[in-house]
Amino acid sequence: MQCFDCAVQLNRETAANAMCRVCGAGLCLDHAYPAYAQEEVHSLGSPATRRLPGRRMYCRECVPSYLGDVATAQRGRISAAV
Repeated sequence: MQCFDCAVQLNRETAANAMCRVCGAGLCLDHAYPAYAQEEVHSLGSPATRRLPGRRMYCRECVPSYLGDVATAQRGRISAAV
């Protein structure tokens, strides 16, 4: 499997090391965003989120909102390289 972002943006073939948790795209180490899943915990007067165990990998399009700033900065760097 090849990295989808490398093939589309950089027109090169790079081996994929992971798959996006949401869309299933192949990702190389440069385009994979490691993250975690979280769920909302509801309690009276104190809403919170709880981190779930395990890592998840995401592409730049599917990265969760809590990592959005990191993905936006990376996206600018990738666009400048093309």
